[in-house]
Amino acid sequence: MDEVKQRILEFIAIKKQSNNLSSPIICLVGPPGVGKTTLGASIANALNREFFKISVGGLNDSTELTGHRRTYLGSSPGVLMQGIKKCGTANPVILIDEVDKMVKDYQGDPASVLLDICDPKQNQNFVDYYIEEPFDLSKVLFILTANDINDIPPMLRDRLEVIDVSSYTEEEKIDIAKKYLLPNIFEEYNMKKIKLTDDALRLIIDGYTHESGVRNLDRTLKKIVRNMLINERQNKTLTEDLVKEILGPIKYENATSVRKAHAGMASTLGVTPYGGVIINFEVIDLPGTGRLITTGNIASSVKESAEVALNYIIRNASEFGLDQKKIATKNYHINALCYAIKKSGSSGGLALASAMTSLLLNKEIPVEVGFTGEIDLYGDILKVGGIKEKIIGAYNNNFKKVFIPMENKNDLDTVPDSIKNQIEIICVENFIDVYKYLFKKSKKN
Repeated sequence: MDEVKQRILEFIAIKKQSNNLSSPIICLVGPPGVGKTTLGASIANALNREFFKISVGGLNDSTELTGHRRTYLGSSPGVLMQGIKKCGTANPVILIDEVDKMVKDYQGDPASVLLDICDPKQNQNFVDYYIEEPFDLSKVLFILTANDINDIPPMLRDRLEVIDVSSYTEEEKIDIAKKYLLPNIFEEYNMKKIKLTDDALRLIIDGYTHESGVRNLDRTLKKIVRNMLINERQNKTLTEDLVKEILGPIKYENATSVRKAHAGMASTLGVTPYGGVIINFEVIDLPGTGRLITTGNIASSVKESAEVALNYIIRNASEFGLDQKKIATKNYHINALCYAIKKSGSSGGLALASAMTSLLLNKEIPVEVGFTGEIDLYGDILKVGGIKEKIIGAYNNNFKKVFIPMENKNDLDTVPDSIKNQIEIICVENFIDVYKYLFKKSKKN
């Protein structure tokens, strides 16, 4: 939350110097359940301003924002002016939720209207069709939220000041549960506090609430507290055994505990709108002519990465102690596990090259090793995005070692020190560095 707090402090400090300062358009981007809406309400509270929330997820009728002309039956002002009326002030904090889920169709383009509403250079004379009088919106502090920045319309994204709200680590979830979630539950249910162990909380987080935020954790804790209440277990300590008795069999296993190491397998770190994920690639060889077969919900961009990785290995086979002709007389089947996740983007090339090399050398890659980075035809490792979310995802899945591009070294400044102290992060410039580290020295295996 440091970046959010810093930005609001800057806004307050400059506002004290100049009352004519236009309010910025802040956009909080992060997975569901990490507290983006709560942050908006907290900002309003810190600034001592009124707060109003507007949800535009699925909105396709722009008149919901601009209001209806009075000639229409059932016409009314837009939700924006209705919110300002309810706040009773011209300078509230207005949270516009889910801006990445707006819809453009024949009924209008809400994103374009939202641009006129939020942009301080255009909204000084905003006219609601129902009111038909200009209103100055430049004093309103707009805070937008989104899960995926790529789904925000480009012309709107260009005006936004984007602040990333990352996923929570396991320790942060435990801290949040102890300090906020459980006390709120006990107050809501009007009951005495229940004793619980850290191991029980850790089991709930890892085994039953696999998520980036804490929304599902809150629901699960409420379920446990209700069960203990109706079964008169308030005086018992919540232990791991009692958690399993109440919630049943464990639903989720982390990536390193369920996977067995095989030659030809490697894990890549990915990012979705729901946070960092682990995707396992597996490669086998078949008699053939050097053809690639891909399965597992793989996009064309990942297929191209696989072709680049294979051709790089074939061309440089002698450096890896391989027979070039033998490699070229086989087909290679690449399968990506986690079938529900669409594998797109350009950050899986390093993992694919590592999996292929592991297969050809018949040497296993330890399950707790992860990769992110793209590879070119010369073996250079190219810069990728989402490093912070990827490393948090690796940490939450008990990975011990991660290879990232050297060009992403500066991105490590955004990763919490508590995570960097527990994961060995290795920055590499060329695939030959990965080869020497994983395969050439047997003691590293």
